[in-house]
Amino acid sequence: MLKCKDIAEQSSDFVDQRLSFRQKLGYNMHILMCGNCRRYIQQFRTMLKKARTLRKAPLTDSQAQDIVDKVKLQQTDKPQQ
Repeated sequence: MLKCKDIAEQSSDFVDQRLSFRQKLGYNMHILMCGNCRRYIQQFRTMLKKARTLRKAPLTDSQAQDIVDKVKLQQTDKPQQ
């Protein structure tokens, strides 16, 4: 039986359909039983989809600046440790 760590390590191969039949079976069995890994794979697929969209349509300078501003804002909102 695969562990969550295995799911994360093989997620790219799973999404790109580069696993053997046996590996896919084990992967799917784990995902059926593990809600956290199911969410992880959904998020991974969403991230890949967004990344492909960005490659097709490059960001404008204002869009890039908006992203930088949001990241800076998030960093200032975090409590200092």
